[in-house]
Amino acid sequence: LGYPFFAAADVRVDPDRLTMTVGKPGALPPLGTAISIDTDRELPETSTTMNRVPGRFLLDTGNSNELLVFHAFVQAHPSAVFYAGSHYAQNSGVGGGSAAVRAMVNEIDLGPYKMYNRYADIMLADNGAFADRNEAGNIGLGTLKNFVFTFDLAHDALFLDPTRSFDNGRGR
Repeated sequence: LGYPFFAAADVRVDPDRLTMTVGKPGALPPLGTAISIDTDRELPETSTTMNRVPGRFLLDTGNSNELLVFHAFVQAHPSAVFYAGSHYAQNSGVGGGSAAVRAMVNEIDLGPYKMYNRYADIMLADNGAFADRNEAGNIGLGTLKNFVFTFDLAHDALFLDPTRSFDNGRGR
């Protein structure tokens, strides 16, 4: 399901109940805390901080990882994540494969929620889909599944409500 679908409806995903509810824009009552999202590029993006470094992240429900971090962002902000000596990983999707290394991100803020010890693939590509120079990376379903989340693109908002199985990662 891509942007045109999400733009035409409110979409709520409840990982605890394994449900997705779709309604007309504005039809689903707000649930949880709203965070601002930007859809100017027809992608749901949010500004946040990763290890206290600000960046723009794509909210990517189609990515099962917790985080992807793009090479250009890491090069511009070397303190954002440490990955020297990390294991090589082949990351792939509908656009093909891309080389990556595995790392741990100590903290990423998602609205008022601090998520700790997030598993991340640091993408090594300098061009292609995983080399966007406007984005720091992707916040994937591996992180979003800690919330009942509702996309309300008509109001440039994502609502987050912690699930019963919420795990901020602090104990990892």
